[in-house]
Amino acid sequence: MGVAPHPEVRTPSDVQRASGELQHKANVQNSRAEAAAARSAADLVAACDMLRGNIAPRLEAVAERARALGKSINPTADAAARLRGRVEMLHEEHTRVQEAIRWCETAAMLKRSLASLAAAIERADWTSAAEHCANANAADIAIRNSVFAAHVVPTTMLPAAPPEALESLRTQLISVLVTEFERATSPETADEQRAMQFLSLFAPVNGYEEGLAAYAAFAATRVHGVGKEVQQRLSTSPPNAIYYGTLLGAVFEQLAVFIDKHQPIVDELFGAPAHPGFADSVLPRLRDEWSALGMQVVNTWRTQRGIRRLQVQTDAHTFAALESVRAVPYEQGQLSRGPREAAPAPDVDAILDEFALMASQWSLFRRFLHKRLGVPPQGDLDETMAQLLHNDYVALESFFLRASIDKAHALDTLDAESKPLMTSLCDDLFFMLRASLTRTLSTSSLDAVEAVIEKVIPMLERDLVEIVVLRMDACRRSLDVQRLVDGPRKLAAIREVRSVMTVYLNVLDTAANYTERIIEDTAESALLEQYFDPGEEDEFDSELSRAQELIRRLGTLTHKLRSAVHFEMEELFSAIIAPRLDSLKEALVENYRLDEPAYALANENDALPKRFASSWNAAMGSLGENLTSANYSLIFGMAVDSIVSRWEDVALSQRYTELGALRFDKDVRAIIAHLTEHSPWSVRDRFSRLQQIAYALNADDEENGDVYALGVAVGISWQFTPDEVQSIRKMRL
Repeated sequence: MGVAPHPEVRTPSDVQRASGELQHKANVQNSRAEAAAARSAADLVAACDMLRGNIAPRLEAVAERARALGKSINPTADAAARLRGRVEMLHEEHTRVQEAIRWCETAAMLKRSLASLAAAIERADWTSAAEHCANANAADIAIRNSVFAAHVVPTTMLPAAPPEALESLRTQLISVLVTEFERATSPETADEQRAMQFLSLFAPVNGYEEGLAAYAAFAATRVHGVGKEVQQRLSTSPPNAIYYGTLLGAVFEQLAVFIDKHQPIVDELFGAPAHPGFADSVLPRLRDEWSALGMQVVNTWRTQRGIRRLQVQTDAHTFAALESVRAVPYEQGQLSRGPREAAPAPDVDAILDEFALMASQWSLFRRFLHKRLGVPPQGDLDETMAQLLHNDYVALESFFLRASIDKAHALDTLDAESKPLMTSLCDDLFFMLRASLTRTLSTSSLDAVEAVIEKVIPMLERDLVEIVVLRMDACRRSLDVQRLVDGPRKLAAIREVRSVMTVYLNVLDTAANYTERIIEDTAESALLEQYFDPGEEDEFDSELSRAQELIRRLGTLTHKLRSAVHFEMEELFSAIIAPRLDSLKEALVENYRLDEPAYALANENDALPKRFASSWNAAMGSLGENLTSANYSLIFGMAVDSIVSRWEDVALSQRYTELGALRFDKDVRAIIAHLTEHSPWSVRDRFSRLQQIAYALNADDEENGDVYALGVAVGISWQFTPDEVQSIRKMRL
């Protein structure tokens, strides 16, 4: 039996037949493509033949017209090209002729100008000479230095080449101008109008350097003349304490007037962009003269006032009062004693005033120069003044202030009439501090201000704060009221400690207030603008802002004083006030388990407020009128906080009837009212917890069982938690 072939299996004959079919289809497609291409080529050829037949005649006609036009235009174009070449040649020739004419005219002008210049010099017509010199100098330098000019310009009168002839005549003219200017500015033949006339002729003849040199010599002569007058005045004995400062100020004033008048004139006549002006050419000569003159005044001042001798005396001086206070800071009954003896200190006050005046005059002149000319002065005088201020002035000013502190301690006495109680220490000391700081600012030296302030702060901390604290500590230690047995002796000791600490706490508080006031007053822009430049570009880096920053450094002293007050007030409270408050705390214990008769009797007697008032007055005494406002506020707060803390403990350990709770609320209100009468400040916030205890005890259960929520609803800011409020509520019987 035969097996049928699988449908997907092809025999070789099938493959051959399929291949033939594919080849046939490909041949048919190729034939069709060739036929289509042949038809397209035929169509394109036909179209080109048709286009050629239509356009070719037109193109030929255009070409013919172009050839005819070219034949007619070519001769004209050739003629135009030849004409253009000739025109260019003529232009070049014209340019050469014009340049030759310019050279001839310039040479002729140069020849005339030189001849006219020589003639004007000969007849002393300096204005015309300057004009002719300027004309000759304006000639083209290439022509003036050329061989052509060297042949055509010289004459028998002026045989030299033009550059040499012009320079010779210009030199001769400038020499005459210098001579005439010196004659016109000489004291014997002074003629301001003539001097200005000759000074104005230097610039036209290009004599900038010679003119400025002549003017600088004249200016130096004027300053030198001032110097002769100053030397005469220096040879006489100074009639007053600020003689040298006034003399130096007069010198700088004359210089400023001279510069103010002459600098605009010089800059107008010589201030060409390529040439120096007053600041570059005249000012250096003036600086040398005024530096030498100022140095003479300063050196004479140092000699006449004995500055070196004074420095030796100040270095050897002993501050007896300060040493005495440190050795024996407290003596019983010292507040009622008179002034101590103090060794007389060298008198440097007048010297410092004159020194500051000299420095301020110099600084004012420097500021004028800087604003007027834009350059700060630099010279021997500037360096000398800076060194004197940084060394001698700061040392003497520091000595003056310490001697003032020493004297203030020596004269320190109690003013028994003053309320609050005070001594003379603060008024005397801070008056001198303000004077010293103001004088230092008047020097206009930021270095001096910084150096003095850096010395003032530790000096006052050492010689004021530390000594006052030392006095209070010594008083407490020597009397030691805690160890004394109750009796007259202890009461006297308590009064002594209380009085001493009250007075010196007031001194510290007043010193802090005075320091703040001095900072506020001396840092005012209206004051400092007299001495320091406020600046315009960067106001935060100006001299004025830097001076204000230095003054505000005194604020560290205020902080020290306030800290000392707080510490010593705590000592006073623990040593004197707190023991007196013990009886007051016992007076706060009251029975609030009241029925109606007991409640009526309690309202009638008002026992607790009366006991409180009596104990409070015994504990605080006359502190309200004897302490400063800030100090009384501080100790008043300490006392109230101590009482409130004790009363809260008592209140939270008791039981209350309904009437007792009402009485407790009345007692709290009565004591708040009593304390308010004895203080200008509100004390209600210090009793807020006690008032909340009273509210919780008196709340009506029928209105709302949740007392805490009820209090929040009426605006109470609770200082107790809800659980604590419920515990307070449970204290009611």
